[in-house]
Amino acid sequence: MNEAVLVVLEDRRHVALLDALAQGDYQAAMRLALPFALTGNAYAQALIGAGYLSGFEGTPPDQIRAWAWTCHAARAGETTAIELLPIIEGMLSSDEIVLAWRESLSITLKVQERLFRQWR
Repeated sequence: MNEAVLVVLEDRRHVALLDALAQGDYQAAMRLALPFALTGNAYAQALIGAGYLSGFEGTPPDQIRAWAWTCHAARAGETTAIELLPIIEGMLSSDEIVLAWRESLSITLKVQERLFRQWR
């Protein structure tokens, strides 16, 4: 696919994500944010983390996944994620933190795989 076409598609997806957030359609926002998050977009990763933490419409609360996604966003420098990460961590037991690190590693592999496919 032509690189210019890819840029237009990404712009449309970004606009759709922002529209979903503005309309309060958090289930759609989570679905639309995932491709951005998997390419390393820290804002999208933080959004997914917040979705899992609060249990946006249709998304059951999951503090382990919330920590994992928020951790990725925080490592990328996303300010809200940096502030939120220790709060989420305080909600987890030591066993859950181990599970959260495993989930974080799984996300890292997904991000790297997606980036590898993108640059091949």
